[in-house]
Amino acid sequence: MRTRVHRPRAIPLFLVAAVALSLSIGAIPCTVSAQGDPLPGYSLFEINGAKVYFRKPSSAEEAPLAQIGAIMMAGIGNQTADEAHCAHMAEHMVCMYPGPSGESVWSISGKDYRLGNPLPLNGYTSLDTTTWVISAAHSDTFRVLTAFLGSMFRSTLQSDEAFKTEIKRARREIDVMTGRDISALMNKVKVAVFEGTRYYETLFETPLTEVTAEKIRGFIEREYTPSRLTLIIQADVDEKELVEHIARCLEGIDPGRGPDDHSDVHLDPPSQATIVVGANRQYAGLAVGISGVVPEDRPVVLALMNIVTRRLYRVPQTGRVRFLRTLHDTFIAQSTVVTTYGYIDSRGADMSPDVERHVEALSSILESLASKGPDVEELSYFVIPGTP
Repeated sequence: MRTRVHRPRAIPLFLVAAVALSLSIGAIPCTVSAQGDPLPGYSLFEINGAKVYFRKPSSAEEAPLAQIGAIMMAGIGNQTADEAHCAHMAEHMVCMYPGPSGESVWSISGKDYRLGNPLPLNGYTSLDTTTWVISAAHSDTFRVLTAFLGSMFRSTLQSDEAFKTEIKRARREIDVMTGRDISALMNKVKVAVFEGTRYYETLFETPLTEVTAEKIRGFIEREYTPSRLTLIIQADVDEKELVEHIARCLEGIDPGRGPDDHSDVHLDPPSQATIVVGANRQYAGLAVGISGVVPEDRPVVLALMNIVTRRLYRVPQTGRVRFLRTLHDTFIAQSTVVTTYGYIDSRGADMSPDVERHVEALSSILESLASKGPDVEELSYFVIPGTP
């Protein structure tokens, strides 16, 4: 199904339903230049294509540990058809696998965790980006950056014991993503939404054991470039020494290309998927997506999504079926916006009629918005950024 919303411009929509039971190193100079200051309190430098934001904490109480945030503008949308899991595993490997220095980010920062501090590593693989948040002792800032940037741009990843250990660790996470009730359904819906686009991956069909070190390293070497990297660092270190250290880490590395343009993704109407997750419950997931969204229209589209959600919540429900708010989420992939919804039937009865009823209701809501637009009362709930 495709519908067009005419406010503020024509935008294609689609609907999807899912039902569930229960770098090579060469003689390349490294350039450093000071930039403007878009983040208050931070200095900004461009180092061999990478953007580096830095600030020194005012006191040890403000920041007992150094904090390093990193955003790589590459994710699931950069995988080829036979690279399922590679973007996700690349996120793991640049922190967990020992780099050229012989250390990994985890081997350096993990000691603070063992001493009782919060988990020093968090990462997330998204459709167009991969992000990390790293905590470490201030005195270890340079060591962490050496290991982190070395693993990104001088990868030595191979099929050894360290690699196999990380695959085993990641397998537990993948098992949750693909086999545990709500998590499995959410990922099944997400996969179904993007079937036929560059964001689709065979998450459920490809066992993690089929993902080789060579494939992951190939993904890292091809897609991780300094020009796609942003670092945000808060650490009690000298700014000049930090900039010089990062420049040495990136010396000889080709800055590479910037982020890929994935704005050509268009969602196909509608698809359906099923996954068995248990015998005593039924879960249902719906997703509505809008593709072809230009940046200036994104605030309006997000407001429309909120109105769709508000109307969908008003659809009468049977006594046994209720919304599962943990499945309500909105995510953005450049020119595409998708919102997911979830339902649960605690009695384990067949939810097909309820799913069909909500699909019809959602279709009706979209058609009404396309032809009439939202009413004044609905608009009063959602203020679009940049409007009076």
